[in-house]
Amino acid sequence: MVAATIDEIRTEMAQNDIDWGALIGGAAGAKALDVLWNFLKIKSQAKSIASRNISDTVAIYTALQSIPTHQCKRRIIFKAHNGGKAIDSRTQTRVSVMYEDFHDPFVSIIEEVQGWRMDESYARMVNTLCKEKLLILSTNSMEKGRLKDLYESTGVKYSCLHYLGEDAKSIYFSSFASDNDISEFDAATRTKIESAIDKIIKHLHL
Repeated sequence: MVAATIDEIRTEMAQNDIDWGALIGGAAGAKALDVLWNFLKIKSQAKSIASRNISDTVAIYTALQSIPTHQCKRRIIFKAHNGGKAIDSRTQTRVSVMYEDFHDPFVSIIEEVQGWRMDESYARMVNTLCKEKLLILSTNSMEKGRLKDLYESTGVKYSCLHYLGEDAKSIYFSSFASDNDISEFDAATRTKIESAIDKIIKHLHL
């Protein structure tokens, strides 16, 4: 690790036309120390960002797990995207699971729903969600499409979707689902979901 860092410093100094002898002193020495200091500062900041990102990930999972499980047995954060490019009507929009937390009878779908092609019914759902920010879905009354097929195959009977935000390339939203045929979550569950959403938005930096 030390050898790698020294090699990186050598490369950085070479790119700035400075050799190790320039560290002796004078103007050249001052320039060399500036380059060295800036390099180490950037390296430190990069490590801080990586650590912060892991901390954000843990905080998001913790927020999902804070929701009572007696009604809400599956919690998922989705991303609608175009494979790293901006969403564009001239290309196929896709959807991926970013985070999930689930309890019996649900199973994981994170591997299945990665780069999932968004069909017409799913696109309409996301479009409505972006406008209304909250969407309640009862599987029995949903229009035919990939999302309804997924709900039926995994046992979802009720789902509450929340718009979380978006950036230049993606739209983020969450789904809180139940295997019970209910009209809404109870007050305690709704309060916990709202609190979790605030934390999730914060740690997604939206």
